[in-house]
Amino acid sequence: MTKTGRIIGMLKAVPALMLIGSLSACATAPQQNLENIRETQANRQTAATRIYSQSPDQIYNAAQTVFNAMDGSDFIYDMQQDRLLASRMWTFFAVFSSGWGRQYFEVLARQEDGKTAVTLGESEESNVGMFSLPVSTRFKDHLPIGGNTTVGATIGDYNLFFDRLDYALGLSAHWPSCDNANFYRNMESGKRLVFCDLIGIDDKTP
Repeated sequence: MTKTGRIIGMLKAVPALMLIGSLSACATAPQQNLENIRETQANRQTAATRIYSQSPDQIYNAAQTVFNAMDGSDFIYDMQQDRLLASRMWTFFAVFSSGWGRQYFEVLARQEDGKTAVTLGESEESNVGMFSLPVSTRFKDHLPIGGNTTVGATIGDYNLFFDRLDYALGLSAHWPSCDNANFYRNMESGKRLVFCDLIGIDDKTP
């Protein structure tokens, strides 16, 4: 599916999502199972880190390749001493609504005993309404990892990112595209992928 097709599909869903949101606000939210929440958090935290033999600089360069393939025209980067911060802005405009949002990513690469532990953090912020304003914050650090079970990166997102990182590092010959990402979506039933299912994603192969 093309980027334009994804955007049109998402915009068509906006009025329905707004209606669902207004109706759900009037109803009592179902009680969440605390044991399931903790299990999801633990599984996400485990999936958010992988061990590599490459140096932190190699990891950061490869991560930028992954982000650039996701949405090369909207990503900005801040290479700090001990981490890579990245973010992308998205917008939509409909008849009675508009939206501004930003995704934040943080890649931490820590060397120990000749190996590099790589951890991905992700967060999102948006303003949606008839007179919404742009999200002003350009970068965020110390991002959550697996703490929110309703929005944010899923187990599938972490695995998708690292599988793409493997490709960018030359460790794999396969680039997993969003058109063939159901394997990752099914890692958490009914959850979207922040690398595929948000507005404005290109989904190119490096």
